Amino acid sequence: MKSIKTVGLFSNIILSTILLFIFFGTILRNANSVYFSASGDGLKSTYGSIYHLNYDTTYLRTSYMNYPFGESVLYTGGQPVIVNTFKFFKNIGIDFSGYLLGFLNTWLLFSIVIGAMFLYLILRELKLPVFYSIVVSNIIAFMSPQMDRFGGHFNLAYLYFIPLMIYLLFIFYRKRKLYISIVLGLVALWSLVTHVYFFGFYGILVLCFWIGVFLYDKKSFGKPWFIIVNVVIQLIIPYIIFKVLLSLSGDVSDRTMYPWGFFSFLAYPQGIFYPINKFYGRFIYVKQVPWEGIAYIGLVSVIGFLIILYYSIKKPLKLRSWSFLQITDNHYLNILFWTSLIALLFSFGLPFTLGLQKLYNYMGELRQIRGPGRFAWIFFYSINITTFYLLWHYYKRSRKLVAFIILLFALSWATFDSYLNVKSVPKYINNKIESLNDKNNVTEQNKWYNGVNFSEYQAIIPLPYFHIGSENYWIDGSAEIKKIAFIASIKTGLPLTAVMMGRTSMNQTRMSLQLVMEPYNNYEILNYVSSEKPFLVIFAKEGILTLPERDIKNRAKLLINNDKVEIRTITKDELNGIIIENKEKLRDEINSGLLFKHKDFLSNDSIPNYVYCGFGDEMPGDTKLGEKCYEGNIKKDNLIIDSELENVDTSQAYIVSLWVENMDKDIYPRTVLTFEQFNQAGDRYYSERFDIWRRIKILDSNGWGLVEFNIKLKNPTDRVKISMKNNLLTSGQLKVDELLIRQTQENLYLTMNNLIFKNNRFYILSY
Repeated sequence: MKSIKTVGLFSNIILSTILLFIFFGTILRNANSVYFSASGDGLKSTYGSIYHLNYDTTYLRTSYMNYPFGESVLYTGGQPVIVNTFKFFKNIGIDFSGYLLGFLNTWLLFSIVIGAMFLYLILRELKLPVFYSIVVSNIIAFMSPQMDRFGGHFNLAYLYFIPLMIYLLFIFYRKRKLYISIVLGLVALWSLVTHVYFFGFYGILVLCFWIGVFLYDKKSFGKPWFIIVNVVIQLIIPYIIFKVLLSLSGDVSDRTMYPWGFFSFLAYPQGIFYPINKFYGRFIYVKQVPWEGIAYIGLVSVIGFLIILYYSIKKPLKLRSWSFLQITDNHYLNILFWTSLIALLFSFGLPFTLGLQKLYNYMGELRQIRGPGRFAWIFFYSINITTFYLLWHYYKRSRKLVAFIILLFALSWATFDSYLNVKSVPKYINNKIESLNDKNNVTEQNKWYNGVNFSEYQAIIPLPYFHIGSENYWIDGSAEIKKIAFIASIKTGLPLTAVMMGRTSMNQTRMSLQLVMEPYNNYEILNYVSSEKPFLVIFAKEGILTLPERDIKNRAKLLINNDKVEIRTITKDELNGIIIENKEKLRDEINSGLLFKHKDFLSNDSIPNYVYCGFGDEMPGDTKLGEKCYEGNIKKDNLIIDSELENVDTSQAYIVSLWVENMDKDIYPRTVLTFEQFNQAGDRYYSERFDIWRRIKILDSNGWGLVEFNIKLKNPTDRVKISMKNNLLTSGQLKVDELLIRQTQENLYLTMNNLIFKNNRFYILSY
């Protein structure tokens, strides 16, 4: 009997490996020079892995981006388990770092083989025949929706995690041994440090498992102490260890608790049950769904699910016996099926999409699930296992020719669905990045690396700048500058000041963004830079720079110029010089003698046209920001201004600016500002809504942000209305101060003590 099990398992592995080489053989033979993604999240993940192995000095922290602060490796999208294993061997003198890319690629592809192996073991636990289990396990593995992640989200692409979790819970259900519970706990920890979503999948499997066995098999599993001990081992201890690892990695306390995407990255029924991207799904028009919302289960399992649903509804409802939940003769499989159905409903956004969006605000750390659509993967594996289990037992009971034909057709069509799923994958993950494969920098685009001594620099400032990951601000830069910056960082070992990660510290975000916002009172980030070495500035020529970015580029000294990039260098003093020069220019403007006095202000216009509201202050600078200001409940509609503007010149555009507090706090920058314009009859003729982070020009050291936007009025008697509200926060105070509306070409000045006021900016002359 054991020999049959061994032969079957090895036969399954051999078949999976053969299929893997049929589809991915070219990639496997060149694994150390192929990049599964040449841009975006995929390239970022590869870059982070290579940098962490070659340049970081610790296991739990990396400096590859977000310089000078760095980041925990658990938030980078890299692959810390594998990379740190390589790092350990490198630290003891066994250096395989030159083969890291090849191993990452090969391991990811062989996860299909490992996933098929655990699927085979599950099917064998269900007492299905060896040959049938081999065929079905490979069908499910190669049809997996996780293959769509091979081109970017590498950590999410490991096919073995969900089948492994299902298999281990099956073994635990049958044996109920403590050592299996410990193994489950270790797998939970492994899943957490690989990608937190796997722990989410695992969590719903474990919790529903214990609810299920309590209902199905209360005699064996119903003892409270037994449940508590095993849940602690399987779920709670791994989570505690993960939190300890985060703490040891220097974790910060001000990461977002509201990552963007929950209501955008949902699964949809048509993405699960209809072959949207298959040729046989083109005969009926079905509304296309976002990529994250597709996890097609295959035609055979669609039919299987409909049959299961029919017979479940048809059964008499006997609550005491729970017979209506028994869709198969295997209790564990029944638990798995209903668990996966719960996961599927959650992937659709239920119950939150049923008018209960506000309930999302009270989910605590579960709000970190920004892509609920991924929970449909549990259903994919479960429904396929269940369908093929029922299909075999239907054939076994019937033994008629028609049953054999149905079984053969089902296996054939499912094989075809698997082929359709995998056939295009090798093409889109087979990418070459010549500039990275050019180790000696002999190509035209890489020659510049040979002309710079990178040990003389401390970090790279890429332009156009990018900062993605705080979930409160989003500066995209361009695809080209990201690629150039990642490659430059790999080749030079210099970290990036820019960010493309997840859940970045809000305070660190504020300081990083000050570099590329209007030069104001200081660049706080430079206070955290211990090195006196200059920065390397890399400007991608296809990019469009903002005015502050141009200030950095123009002040930086040119080192190298080619058709793709300009390489420049700038010191801390030269960066600070931008701010000093800006203040000196202000002094010159005020002392020029060309300004006109108007009430408390100086203006470049002899008849200035502006509206100032200090919310209790007679003029700017009377008190600090926030001491006298508008205050309101941020959850409610806050009316900031609703009035006519005097002496409006309709031929001129106007600029509205106002200061808002807590722009360095989570969710506050996603407060929505609504601007409306009404004619004299009270009819609204213009309305605009935007998240205020999109219009912030300055972030000061106290967390206040200057919001600024342009308006155009039709008639001199028009009324303007500004209101603000935050629908995400469950509580909080909105503070708004120093509202100024002025003509675009008009500049307003004021000098007071140690300050110069210009156009709602408060410049400190000296510290």
